[in-house]
Amino acid sequence: MTLVKMKTPTMDASIYDRFFNELIQGAGSFLGLPQQGALSILSDILSCMEVAVMVLKKSNDQPENRIFVDALDSLLTVCEKLPKARLLRSYVGRIAGATGKQYEEKRKVLLTELKDFLDKAQRRLKRV
Repeated sequence: MTLVKMKTPTMDASIYDRFFNELIQGAGSFLGLPQQGALSILSDILSCMEVAVMVLKKSNDQPENRIFVDALDSLLTVCEKLPKARLLRSYVGRIAGATGKQYEEKRKVLLTELKDFLDKAQRRLKRV
């Protein structure tokens, strides 16, 4: 199976900026806060998403497992609450659409890319 990867290691900073800005806008909109006020809550949201991604990566070989399903459901819930975070929704939607056992490698790639986005967003948040 040939995987179509999104740009990752050589990806320019603008895509990460867009991801971060969409998360801030989404969190602020959902909570009814100005973007600056949503920053502290965004840190908690990012931490929760990172844990969910780690759980998904660890149980990637068993997508039917309840632990995998619960972690994926957590990410889908965040996406539902942050509709302005389109890049996040795109990744999580692609992961959710690849839940069959035959998509294990595709999920692994998507989860690694999503983890990279979350790590960069968390680092950027610490600089703000």
